[in-house]
Amino acid sequence: MTFLALTFTACLVSSPDHCEQRQMLFDPRDLSLMTCMTRAQQPLSEWVAQHPDYEVTRHSCGFSEGMEA
Repeated sequence: MTFLALTFTACLVSSPDHCEQRQMLFDPRDLSLMTCMTRAQQPLSEWVAQHPDYEVTRHSCGFSEGMEA
């Protein structure tokens, strides 16, 4: 199955050079690519609230095969 992927880079606040690429996967029947691009701030803000040691430095939306997370 193809998923809509919100891909983002998260860096440690205490060590900004330590960054990781992460993904949130969504069913494309529930969320369009345009909606992902225009409303990404809400799920990213929720992720940062759950991971206060990190900050999101960039993000993008696209399609992903499989169950990567």
